[in-house]
Amino acid sequence: MNEIGARIAQFNAANDDDDDRIFFLADTCQSIGHLDIDVQMMQCSGLVATGRKYLRGPRGTGFLHIPETISQLLWPHHIDHYGAPVSTVPNANDIHTPLEQNNVLSFAPRYGARRFEFWESNIAGRLGLGQALEETLTLGQSNITSTIMERTNYLVDKLRQLEGVKLHHTPECGIVTFWVSTIESSRLAAKLQSPVPLSSSSLQDDVVAFEVSVVPATSTPLDSAVTGVPDLLRTSVSYTTTNREIDLLCEILAQILIESK
Repeated sequence: MNEIGARIAQFNAANDDDDDRIFFLADTCQSIGHLDIDVQMMQCSGLVATGRKYLRGPRGTGFLHIPETISQLLWPHHIDHYGAPVSTVPNANDIHTPLEQNNVLSFAPRYGARRFEFWESNIAGRLGLGQALEETLTLGQSNITSTIMERTNYLVDKLRQLEGVKLHHTPECGIVTFWVSTIESSRLAAKLQSPVPLSSSSLQDDVVAFEVSVVPATSTPLDSAVTGVPDLLRTSVSYTTTNREIDLLCEILAQILIESK
């Protein structure tokens, strides 16, 4: 991201014509809360993120960052009573004709990124997002990142020991994708999400289930066209994930692999 931002900034600096200016909007939904993000280093025109992933905030929350110098150049896609309120009361003589003909109503978008906010919002969700951000800042992003990568490497090593499990790539983040040639990913996900009794007496849990997701090949069409991989199974390791939980996942997966032969 930083290299992309640097190249775009170099291009913009060499072109005085505003019509040729490139705006760089960074989608960091998979990165915020996982990796250290610096918008100054990225030199992005804007940044969007969701709260429900590595920030561990409520679903349906997120945020938008736009420098004030750029936000003033942008007009909201939807005119909202909060983000772009009516600035003046129209003349009574003008309201009898269609508004689109006389431009009767004047709007004044708020300063900065607030012009993209809506009047209606989920207050409880926003408070939850704020709490998630506070916990991330308290723990420290560098500590979270190192813990996630430590757990991810542990999971990858365990998966490589299982016959039939094929890793899609060597992960550089907490998202690990793989598939098994003997069972469809959707069926495998359903089995992992269902409570399963453990066979190992060394583990005290009676039953265990895991939240995993299926990544259809159509969701990454360009990559799938090149790699030829089927639907994938995705596991996301967080800083709250423990090695013991990873052991449980791999034990259940090993049981399923034996049953699928």
